[in-house]
Amino acid sequence: MVRTMNNRAARRWPLFLLLVAGLAATACAPLADRIGAAAPDAPTPEVSGVVEAPAAESGIQPGFPAPGHLAVLADDGNLYLVERGRPPQAVTVDAGSLDDGATIIYNHPSWSPSGWLSYVRIEAQNPSDVHFDLLAEKPGVTPPQTLLSIDDAIYVYGAWSPVSCADSEPCSRFAYLVNDQNQLALHLVTLGEDGNIIAEDRVVGRAAPFYYSWSPDGSEMLWFRHDAELVVYNVDADEIVRRLDTQPGRFMTPAWPPVDSRFLVAARSDGANELAVIDGDIITPLGERYAGYAFFGWSPDGQRIAYTHGGDPLAPVIVVEADGTGRRVLDAVEDVVAFFWSPDGTKIAVVSLVPALEPMPMAGSASVRARLARQGKNPLDFEFQWSVIDVETGEAVMLARFLPTASQWYMFKYFAQYERSHSVWSPDSRYIVYADYEHQTNRNIVYLVDTEQPQSPPIKVMDGELGVFSFGE
Repeated sequence: MVRTMNNRAARRWPLFLLLVAGLAATACAPLADRIGAAAPDAPTPEVSGVVEAPAAESGIQPGFPAPGHLAVLADDGNLYLVERGRPPQAVTVDAGSLDDGATIIYNHPSWSPSGWLSYVRIEAQNPSDVHFDLLAEKPGVTPPQTLLSIDDAIYVYGAWSPVSCADSEPCSRFAYLVNDQNQLALHLVTLGEDGNIIAEDRVVGRAAPFYYSWSPDGSEMLWFRHDAELVVYNVDADEIVRRLDTQPGRFMTPAWPPVDSRFLVAARSDGANELAVIDGDIITPLGERYAGYAFFGWSPDGQRIAYTHGGDPLAPVIVVEADGTGRRVLDAVEDVVAFFWSPDGTKIAVVSLVPALEPMPMAGSASVRARLARQGKNPLDFEFQWSVIDVETGEAVMLARFLPTASQWYMFKYFAQYERSHSVWSPDSRYIVYADYEHQTNRNIVYLVDTEQPQSPPIKVMDGELGVFSFGE
């Protein structure tokens, strides 16, 4: 049977597809709460290469100002590439409703430092008949490679190695989690710079929950499994080479810094939780004991650590030197939802909750209101706000208010992972990308906000669910 598609039909997806597309959360924690109205997640093409986007239909604005490459999950269900000085390019073209009743959407775009772009193609007839393909390509350079094709599991999250393979021919490694029955399976695949698969996809570990962080040279990963075990896995040896004696505290994702062999974790000590830097056999507590979970990230030069803790919302961001000195509370922004270091390490972008300036019909998520109530907050209407904090001075500048789309909210909810693997910052540390659900028009729109001109209105990129910057220009 010949199957045809209708891209216009992709603009409002069946609810079960939206839930499936967002199930990345189930691998690490409960299903992320939905904030705002959801549009499609991202798509990929049946043919290689990129094509010019239908600008008028997608609401694309000319004059994209940022360096680097921006991958956008558009409202038509496809994945687009937006760059300065050229029209947006459609990386995928086959999203939509097929004549046999199936629906295709794309999701989970991830950039490697060397320019690989991975993404997931989801094809579904109904909630019990869903097929996933994980693909990767260098847009406009190599054709898409299928890394995994599966019916009975769900892609959760992926992170590329920070550098090309050590002690071998140039290559890129991609580690990703798949929700496989009652556990998370960590897959690993290696791609050559010519686009060929050097090492076929294989499962290297299983656990629930399962979090991991790459070493700076890409040869090892720090795993946090079952909320109870910290181990180091060596990629070339394909085995666990070290088990940390530290008793884990309450946190989600361990952090290997960008520059050396230290680990940042939360440790349990005398019945309390505290952050600790592990350097060989030396454990350096960072001094503060905390309640709730901790969420943390290294500065790009590995000299500082930013962290927050608590429930929803979180405490103000704290910055401390890696040796535990110089602790400063960046309390200009409270009720924190997520934070992201700028690539140059001088600023931290913070998402927080603020009272709404007008009624927010879609802000009434029962679970979000319940969490706020448990924290003693009056569960009235609220919205989200971007701020940028100067790390040296602690001064904060408010940038934009918004309601995140479903995909954007998912990234915020698990920002401790995404802060390292998916960049909201442009490579020059000037622009921040975000996806806003505009309840007045029932549209999802991807915007840029200029941190150097905070009084300027956000710059519309195109209608869409999520935008992710590449790491280089």
